[in-house]
Amino acid sequence: LQISVIPVKTAYELLEKAGYIYTLAGKGCFVAQLDVTKKRMELAKTHLTDAVSYCKQLGLDNQDVNAIVNKLYN
Repeated sequence: LQISVIPVKTAYELLEKAGYIYTLAGKGCFVAQLDVTKKRMELAKTHLTDAVSYCKQLGLDNQDVNAIVNKLYN
């Protein structure tokens, strides 16, 4: 590919840190068994954390936020 080893190494490190691959010394890197539901929940939590923080800044309480989420979800 005629590219530097450094970005490739960095990419593998990032993939491993994120849990997508794992490394066995002397054997190589392998794709990790992913729990799709867990990943989806983590992604949702990340986005909802920002949204809830914003709602708190607006002075909305838990009931207000739940009402908005229920209305949008349905």
